Amino acid sequence: MKTNLLKYLLMLTLTVASLAVRAADAGALSNLDLTKLEKQSSERVTVALDKPMIEFAAKLLPHDGQDTQKLQALIKNLDGIYVRVFSFADQKAYAESDVDAIRKQLGADWSKLVEVRGEDNVDFYVKRDGEKIKGFVLIAAEPLELTLVNIQGSIRPEELSELEGFAGIPRGIFKPEKAKGDYPLPAPNDKNNTNN
Repeated sequence: MKTNLLKYLLMLTLTVASLAVRAADAGALSNLDLTKLEKQSSERVTVALDKPMIEFAAKLLPHDGQDTQKLQALIKNLDGIYVRVFSFADQKAYAESDVDAIRKQLGADWSKLVEVRGEDNVDFYVKRDGEKIKGFVLIAAEPLELTLVNIQGSIRPEELSELEGFAGIPRGIFKPEKAKGDYPLPAPNDKNNTNN
């Protein structure tokens, strides 16, 4: 009886430890309180891909073309992609103070690299471990839409635009010009998904 009890306790301890590791790696966005924005928004999109899910999504990409090969090489170095998009029916549905609250919640681990203020407000943060970049967070606030993107892993800032259109990352979010050809994640019941 004692042996079985010890086995169950060990299994429980290992399970809790693995869940704690997963929670710690769940991306900067998972630590943010976005309840108010969720209530105010008319539509929401949430994408949360850890490394195994990124690898799975990479298999769904078209197998031809130089752009696809470049994208596949980039995402091999990623540990997580987390996207939250809130759409609003009214320009007064959320306030600048709501976005300020998000910025404050990121904490001291994140250093702001870029701040743009105008009709659209953009903040771009980086997290480092010494000289090594560990991740990026982008907050893009438009009158009717608020987009939060967290990329974790080894990637240079100039390569981020290559991820646009993949895994829910909006086109034009890392660069001003809009481009064509998204690589969306097919829905499980998507009839056009030939990889089933």
